[in-house]
Amino acid sequence: MIEIIVIPPASLSTADDAAWVELILDEQERRTYYAYRPEQKRREFLAGRMLIKLTLSNKYSVSPRSIELIKGRYGKPSYPGAWQFNLSHSQGMVACAFARDRAVGLDIESMDPANLQLAGHICTGDELNLIRRNPEREVRTFYELWTRKEAVIKAAGTGFTREPNQIEVPLQPVSCAMNGWTYSEPTEIWPSVLMSCVAEQQDHGEPEISVFTMEWEQLQADLRLAIGN
Repeated sequence: MIEIIVIPPASLSTADDAAWVELILDEQERRTYYAYRPEQKRREFLAGRMLIKLTLSNKYSVSPRSIELIKGRYGKPSYPGAWQFNLSHSQGMVACAFARDRAVGLDIESMDPANLQLAGHICTGDELNLIRRNPEREVRTFYELWTRKEAVIKAAGTGFTREPNQIEVPLQPVSCAMNGWTYSEPTEIWPSVLMSCVAEQQDHGEPEISVFTMEWEQLQADLRLAIGN
């Protein structure tokens, strides 16, 4: 089972950050938060950390304030134990995937047609041909491939140690397995926002995926309850 929790952009835009920055972020996380200049990026970062710590606190029956995330070599955060997670955000939306005993990667992207010009840097030759064969859905096809590449890179935790156009992902937008990873069907979870999830392949088949929406107000209320504040 993979659980994906989404905080929609309309909810996040009303966020009141100040108290939560001091209450839930550690010193390094506060430095990261204040390093972001756009207010939206700060809110995405804060909401992501709040969501991760709340969910892990529920999984492990500990206080959210006791959750200390560890950064890997390429910056991917983790936490000791069975639960793996991966965070993504785009245009004020935040989403996080949680999976037990398997690596997981998640990517959400706002489908801006202007980014189609990046296809040559991101896609393999076969992928470019696929995009060009379907001009009526070329933007959608491009983002299906892009989000899958981002998700598998994030699942592996290796960063961009290889050029994206050297990474192959399934061409057809259906649930499938390839090169040790299972790929979800790319899904439009918000108008013009596409999501792809990738998980480590295991013997018992493709994991079931459940997607939940959590409003900012609910996130705050649940955190207060978990903290006892």
